[in-house]
Amino acid sequence: MRHWLMTLCIASLLLVAGCTTDTVRTEIILDPNEIGMHVDGTDALSVHSFDYGTHTVQLESGESFSFPMRGSYSVPEEKKLYPIVFMGHGRSDLYEHAEDLYEGYDYVIGHLAANDVVGLSLDLHAAFPLDKTYEDEGERVRKMMQATIETVIARSREANNPFSQKVHPDKIGVVGFTETGQYVFELAEHMQSNKIKVDALLAVNPQFIEKEINWPEEVDRAIIVSEYDNIVKTYDGYAMYDELSSKSALKLITLLKKGNHHYFNTKLTTNDVAEYGTNFELRHQLKREEQEQFFKQYVTDYFLGILNRTETSLIRSLQTRAQPDRMYGQDVLLTAELKGTRLLLDPAKVDLENVHYEKTEAELVKDTLVSQEGSIPLLTGLHPNGTIQERSFLKVDWLKKSSSIDFEPLLRNIVGDEVLTVNFILGPASERNKSYLHQAFAVELEDEAGNVGRARLPEELNAIEIEEGGLHENDAGELRWSRYTPIRSVRIPLERFVDIDFEHVTKLSLYFGDTDEGTILIHSITVQ
Repeated sequence: MRHWLMTLCIASLLLVAGCTTDTVRTEIILDPNEIGMHVDGTDALSVHSFDYGTHTVQLESGESFSFPMRGSYSVPEEKKLYPIVFMGHGRSDLYEHAEDLYEGYDYVIGHLAANDVVGLSLDLHAAFPLDKTYEDEGERVRKMMQATIETVIARSREANNPFSQKVHPDKIGVVGFTETGQYVFELAEHMQSNKIKVDALLAVNPQFIEKEINWPEEVDRAIIVSEYDNIVKTYDGYAMYDELSSKSALKLITLLKKGNHHYFNTKLTTNDVAEYGTNFELRHQLKREEQEQFFKQYVTDYFLGILNRTETSLIRSLQTRAQPDRMYGQDVLLTAELKGTRLLLDPAKVDLENVHYEKTEAELVKDTLVSQEGSIPLLTGLHPNGTIQERSFLKVDWLKKSSSIDFEPLLRNIVGDEVLTVNFILGPASERNKSYLHQAFAVELEDEAGNVGRARLPEELNAIEIEEGGLHENDAGELRWSRYTPIRSVRIPLERFVDIDFEHVTKLSLYFGDTDEGTILIHSITVQ
């Protein structure tokens, strides 16, 4: 008893006198993260045709629109309820047999079925006639797809039907290509009002035709953009990504390095890079089989992860692992916001006078098509008619090796978040950046006790490569970078910041220790 009282007294004296502890500084180098080919090795199941005859819908103009309700399908063999994914092609004026364009995705729906997902590819050629373009094309596509989806789900309750007792009506995914890539967003919004919920969307090389649409809020959404796409040259998918909120659902965009527009569809035999691209792109583009292999695995993995909530590599990786720069054997740039993403740093809210500079300089700049003070020579996913959303960047120049810049984060308490994400561009037009160097940097967090955790990026990360291209004058006489430069991301698991009190974070820093100088344009830093 006396020994216990003495211990208590000593502890009390220490509390009164105050105890000092050494602060902890840790540094780790992130490992590159490759999302593996874990859904490979399965043989595609047989693909069949369905034909529900001619169907007629009423358009908002009052016109009646008739179309063949048909397509391809593949179903798992066992009798139980599976998620279902519908695919809708876009317009292709280069392919004269538009009525069988939907068959170009048979390899994908067969792969889905082999992985326990019902797959359908829908014939939408009636909305895309070769000799004309409907002003209400989007409405036609949407009503065709909605009518077919509702019919398939309704008939899955009937006996003697290929979908009988195999379709889970509450696990629906939809894929759209090019023009249809935007229309599926409208489709999901309309179907929810009909009490049929779409859980996940995927837009592939979408064309951003109309900004004023209703974006579905509670649907997980992904976008694929091909780097050498010479049909949608302006990377419209990035403009769409800007419009999407992550408040209630996932948003994800993947740039497939060296991918092109046509190699996703086996019916499109024309190489759009050979037709319209550069000799550089032609020499380096992916082979058709490489692009098909990537695509079928991406589709299967994405929808399995969302519709079945499985611990698949793609979705789980976004939650817990470092930045992936290879997926299914191919190089990618990936940007994502998980549900409930929060800002740690917003360039527009940074007080530059109270930022701590160590051999660095910073200024707020904007990316626009209009010549004005503070504009920068970059194209970051522009629509042909101009920027969809003017972007603000914090331009940071580091002037010597081992330089840094410190910010006060917008959030002090990040308990419960799992990933810190830096969204940025390495300024390709900056003379400080050398194209032959990877402009690696590190991210630091410091808590109120002075503990510091530093996470350094691996030099081989795709996200820290400089975009190829050069400065040129556009039609307006402005000096612009010759290649589109999408915003890229670096994702760092917060668990790698060991010994940091996430309830009391006081400082957020960028450290540049690998190259003598460089320029980075910060779009945002988030936790999610």
